[in-house]
Amino acid sequence: MNNLYDIDFNLWSKKQAQLLRDGKFKELDLEHLIEEIEELGKSEYKTCRSYTILIIIHLLCLRYWDEEKQYNEKHWNRELYNFRLLLKKNLSTSIQNKLMENWVKIYQEAAQDFNKKTGLIAPQDCPFLVEDVLEDNI
Repeated sequence: MNNLYDIDFNLWSKKQAQLLRDGKFKELDLEHLIEEIEELGKSEYKTCRSYTILIIIHLLCLRYWDEEKQYNEKHWNRELYNFRLLLKKNLSTSIQNKLMENWVKIYQEAAQDFNKKTGLIAPQDCPFLVEDVLEDNI
C-alpha cells in the first residue's frame, strides 16, 4: 500500500476513501493518512493567511497610496472583493482564530510587502480591525 502512495497519490487517496466507506479500517495506510490529514489543515491555514495578507496590502494601497489611487482604485477594490470571496470559501472558525492569534505577524508581513511594492512606509500597527479585514466592514 505504501508503494501506491508514492507512485499514484490520487489512486491511493481513492483507495483509502473506499476502505473507509467499506469499514475496512485494518487495511488503511494509517501513517500516510494521518500525515495527509494534518497537511490538509496546514494547507487551508496557509491559503487563508495568504488571502488575508493580500487583503491587507490592498487596503493599505487604498488608504495610503494616493499617487496611484486614481488609476488603480477600481482594480484594488475588485481584487479585495475576489480575495475576500476566496477567503470566505476556505475560512473556518478554527482558522479564523489562528489568524487572529497571529495577527501581528500577518500584518507585519503585509506591511513589509506593501512597503516594497510602493516605496511607502505602512503604519507600524495595523490600522484595520481584524473583523474589518476578514468580513468587509470597511
